[in-house]
Amino acid sequence: MQMLIALCITLAGVAVLMLGAHWLIRGAASLAKSWRVSDLFIGLTIVAFGTSSPELFTSLAAGMKGAYDIAFANVVGSNVFNILFVLGLSALFMPLKVTHNTFKKEIPLALITAAVIFFLGADSYLGTGPNILTRGDGFVLLALFGIYVAYLLEMAVKEQGLIAVETVASNMGVDRALMFAAAGVVLLSLASQMLVSGAIKLASILGVSQRVLGLTIVAIGTSLPELATSVIAAERGFDEIAVGNVVGSNIFNALFILGLKASLAPLPISPYAIGDMVIMILVSAVLLIHAQDLVITKVEGGALLAGYAFFIYYLLQTYLPII
Repeated sequence: MQMLIALCITLAGVAVLMLGAHWLIRGAASLAKSWRVSDLFIGLTIVAFGTSSPELFTSLAAGMKGAYDIAFANVVGSNVFNILFVLGLSALFMPLKVTHNTFKKEIPLALITAAVIFFLGADSYLGTGPNILTRGDGFVLLALFGIYVAYLLEMAVKEQGLIAVETVASNMGVDRALMFAAAGVVLLSLASQMLVSGAIKLASILGVSQRVLGLTIVAIGTSLPELATSVIAAERGFDEIAVGNVVGSNIFNALFILGLKASLAPLPISPYAIGDMVIMILVSAVLLIHAQDLVITKVEGGALLAGYAFFIYYLLQTYLPII
């Protein structure tokens, strides 16, 4: 009975997270349009970052509850899920074209950010002390995120192409847009608390580590907005959105979410999470390899999905016991 209650709380948290993210994106995008912000910038920032809002609120909520394994594993697991499952599934609908700019800049940046997280967090492996993201590390990540946002601003100024955001950005009026955005933030705050509480309870009942649930159930739940956005974009032929949403969200997850959490309070990292960070780096490198011919084919999409299935199998075989 307790497991059923915990599962219901967790699933309810996921459902409300999706609704909150949708309302936040819709309200923020509509506000941006009323302020004459370009569609390109809305797509590159509000849509991409808005889909990562569940990860942001969930990781912050987990950190406040002292569930550090969930806070960190949620980001790592979401980034792995985004590349292997979201892009893999999207590519099955139709081959995904990758722009030259995305291959040359954004995807390498996602790979670099994954390596930076490893360098800052794997202190014991590097012989510099216990694994922890310090406040200083957090400020470094936030500074890198600031540089990334400046790069996006430069792109929005230089490029005239539009990213289709009609589904989220409508002229609903400033007051209504503010209401949607505020309601989205409230729902995200409440839902993240539900999701984390449910996950902690499930870990205790099932006898598995919080990190395993963070890498799987929590990460998948918070990544559903990216999944919905990229799959719909691929189905409608908006390849750049399908790929760019995933890459932008991964950069946001690594730099802003972990940077903000660590700058507020140091984030301890489990020694076993070193392997998880290595997997995140390898998965980012795999995306770069698949994108080198500027297309992710259906076969490569299937390979990415198979890679995620192997990742889950690896977790089940290696980390099911309490660590």
